[in-house]
Amino acid sequence: AMVAFAQVALGGAPRDVEVMRWINSGNFEVAWALRFDTLSSVMCVVVTLVSAMVHVYSVGYMA
Repeated sequence: AMVAFAQVALGGAPRDVEVMRWINSGNFEVAWALRFDTLSSVMCVVVTLVSAMVHVYSVGYMA
């Protein structure tokens, strides 16, 4: 999440990450891909940080 955020924030352009090609037949091509624009990269960073804080809290609570 941090790498994608840095690339989008510094580069300014959305990034496409192709996960896999699903259908490839002649000129017809369908791929599964993720698109990271500014909003989605910020949301990934927020979700990553909140889940890390929950993890740290739960480890401390269970100890």
